Amino acid sequence: MLIKGNDFLVYNGMLTVVTGENGTGKSTLLRHLCSLLKNGKHGRVSIAAQDGVFFEHLTIREHSEMMKKLYGGYDAGQIVEILQLESVLDRYPSQLSNGEKKRASLFLSLLENADIYVLDEPTASVNAEIAGKYLLILDELRKQGKIIIVSTHARVLTDASDIHYDIHNKQLYLEKFTDTAYAAIASEHKNADLSDIGRFIALLRKRKSFIFKLMELFLFICCAAAGVLYSRWSLAYKAQQKAISKMESNEIVVFKEGPLTENSAYPDNIAYQLDRQEPFSDEEIQILENIDHVSEVKGRYDIVESVQDNNDITIDPFVENERKDTVTVLENGIEVSEIELDYIRISSSYDSDHMMVNDIENDFNSDGVFLSKAAADLISSQLNVKAEELEGKSLRLMISVPLYNTYGRVMGGYDESSLSYIYSTTVKRVEVEIAVAGILKGQSFGIPVYDDNAYVIYYPQDFLENLIEEYRRSDDRVVYGIGPLWDEYYINELPDRFNGDVNRTMNDTVWRPSAYSVYVDGIENIRAVMQEIKKNGYCAISESAQSGSYGSYIQGVLRIFRLGTVILSAGIIAAAIAMELFNRKRRKCEYSYFEKINIDIQTVKHSEVMYALKQTFISAAAETAVLGAYVVYEYIRFGFIIFSWTGAAITLFLILLVKFMIPAVFIKKMG
Repeated sequence: MLIKGNDFLVYNGMLTVVTGENGTGKSTLLRHLCSLLKNGKHGRVSIAAQDGVFFEHLTIREHSEMMKKLYGGYDAGQIVEILQLESVLDRYPSQLSNGEKKRASLFLSLLENADIYVLDEPTASVNAEIAGKYLLILDELRKQGKIIIVSTHARVLTDASDIHYDIHNKQLYLEKFTDTAYAAIASEHKNADLSDIGRFIALLRKRKSFIFKLMELFLFICCAAAGVLYSRWSLAYKAQQKAISKMESNEIVVFKEGPLTENSAYPDNIAYQLDRQEPFSDEEIQILENIDHVSEVKGRYDIVESVQDNNDITIDPFVENERKDTVTVLENGIEVSEIELDYIRISSSYDSDHMMVNDIENDFNSDGVFLSKAAADLISSQLNVKAEELEGKSLRLMISVPLYNTYGRVMGGYDESSLSYIYSTTVKRVEVEIAVAGILKGQSFGIPVYDDNAYVIYYPQDFLENLIEEYRRSDDRVVYGIGPLWDEYYINELPDRFNGDVNRTMNDTVWRPSAYSVYVDGIENIRAVMQEIKKNGYCAISESAQSGSYGSYIQGVLRIFRLGTVILSAGIIAAAIAMELFNRKRRKCEYSYFEKINIDIQTVKHSEVMYALKQTFISAAAETAVLGAYVVYEYIRFGFIIFSWTGAAITLFLILLVKFMIPAVFIKKMG
């Protein structure tokens, strides 16, 4: 026990004074009394602490307005005049002297219109004139039946007291007790009107430092930026990929490494190589199909047709074909003209499910062949018409139907030192008649494999497959060429008594494609699939390799941005937490003040949470307005909207975290 002695008695309408030397425990006694009185049923207790308790960001006038609002319209004019506070009402607590703080603390305590007033050293740091004027105020409180407890060294208050206690050597002595009648101890309990506490919470929150407000503005901008940038980049990426998918091919042409292609020494015209490579086995095709992002694998048809009696291809020895090097143009079944070809003619295939529409100059919307620009220009010039006037016309020409993959007939290499036997294609020449379906912008239809002077005719894949199936051989064979010019040949075995010179032994296997079109599920994956194909030892070319690389670059940028969005969001959350930690001390002081004026802290917390929720709605509305303005600006600038619901959700979620969820957690944890 700090103090021993008599019971401490207080009564309504009486001034009770406690005296004693410094350090004897007067303030400690009053604090314990306040705790007991608050927990009892004696009415509202108002405390004027010795050092004063204020909101540092409110002026004294704003303090008084809050008290008047909370506790009713108590007339403070007389008190202001008596305490000589006119000059300090519009100052902040930090701008007051110790004496002015004492008077301001007493002033605010009196405005509480309480039942019990506990005043700790109200006359300290004030002159005797003002101390004397305190009696006028205290007398008024006595007339109203208030309980008044004052610790003081001022004799003027001791003389005017009804009850006087003195503390000496930790002993409480009753020095004075008058015979004045007193009313009942318990007076009518007056409660504060807490309906406006939220308004004062808002006022306190608005009185923040410039740095604090700047941080809030920065977080507001960052929340908007996170959503806007995510939307802009993600939608731009999707739009770019959509545009690329229309402009570029998702096709990769795959063939095996051979004497013509080793060391990656590819000639400009790769068409000379595709029908001179080793065919793929079923197992090798399965390897291609199992590569990630490969959606489909289809065999190709690429044949360099024979012109001017050269030996670029090998005719099936079983059949003697007339070697026609002309193309007949027909219209409505009637021959219009016969075109002689004076350069390489290449027959190739296209897949109607994977047509590269951006390569087409004129689409006649019919089934048939597409002509390279050079082929269309040759035919139209000899007909003396424009290229687009080939619509509705058909072609009659010889086409090579592959029968065998032949090894041992042809030698080749990328230089003289690399010459060796290579594969070639044994074919059957078949005359066909087919409509012109369109004209290309250049020579290539999806892949860059033909030079600008080649006459390339692209046949539908299903048309070629039907021809190949019709003339397909059933068995492999061996062909023996006899004599320097192969004047004789034997199939599979030589005669019993053969004693001639076998010039060449050729191994024919039933034809299988020696090149395949590998279709990828997205342009952005072209580069990765090509790398995987090359790891398996195959050659790969694609018109979209550069676009695929660009798509991969964009995808990499998007991944970096997404990571940046996460980092930015984490930074926003960390900054919000730091601000709440910084604000913790200030909030603790505010709660201490509310406790002093007998306002339930849970009520304060509830009001503060509701204020945070209101600010969240205001911020969300402001963010929505900002984002809406941004969307309008982008639409005016670009003609379309670069924004997404995901971006909006990111922004609003960050606002919810920063403005409500994080503050609510800290408010709840406050003691």
